[in-house]
Amino acid sequence: MFPDKVIRSNRKTVSLQINENAELVVRVPNQISTEKILQIVEQNSNWIARNRRAMLFKISESQPKKFIEGEEFLYLGKSFKLKISRKLNDQLHIEDDHFILGANVLDRRKAFLEWYKNAAFLKLSERTAIIARNSELKYSAIKITSAQKRWGSCSRDGGINYTWRLVMAPIPIIDYVVLHELAHTVARNHSSRFWNIVKKNMPDYPIRQKWLRDNVFNLRI
Repeated sequence: MFPDKVIRSNRKTVSLQINENAELVVRVPNQISTEKILQIVEQNSNWIARNRRAMLFKISESQPKKFIEGEEFLYLGKSFKLKISRKLNDQLHIEDDHFILGANVLDRRKAFLEWYKNAAFLKLSERTAIIARNSELKYSAIKITSAQKRWGSCSRDGGINYTWRLVMAPIPIIDYVVLHELAHTVARNHSSRFWNIVKKNMPDYPIRQKWLRDNVFNLRI
């Protein structure tokens, strides 16, 4: 069995991961040979098969939203039910424990996407400014994307990109992704230097990291 993706870096250990597409991703030190990688994969074949089956099951159970009244949508980790308004052209907004949307809005998915993107820019701008100040890290700009396979990325000029999906997660999870990307402004890869920055500013980051992996299928519409 050969991995779907092999990522080499200055890390000292080998990491195996089944990603949200049920692909086997192997992260290894730069100097490790292909033969050694295959040996490690073979030694962990039972774990790989078990976790790949679990991920495929999650994929099969994940149903796209229908955007009908009563359906639940996440914002900052809290669930809000969709209510169709009698005010026919009501633009999507939150009121009490509901998302409210006018009955005459034909493309409900588009309405949600636009709302989430705007909300993501406001909330992620706020959290990035706070965490950058607290961690004494700097960035140049923020951009919201529609990325499906990554929560964020950092450009060489210090610009940070976040997927709008992140705004569905609780604030502590958002803060982990924000710190992760801010750390990349001074450490481009996932080196020991990078993880030391993350750990120093967020000692419980593995718990937040695990939550994000476990809930990836909930943070989509």
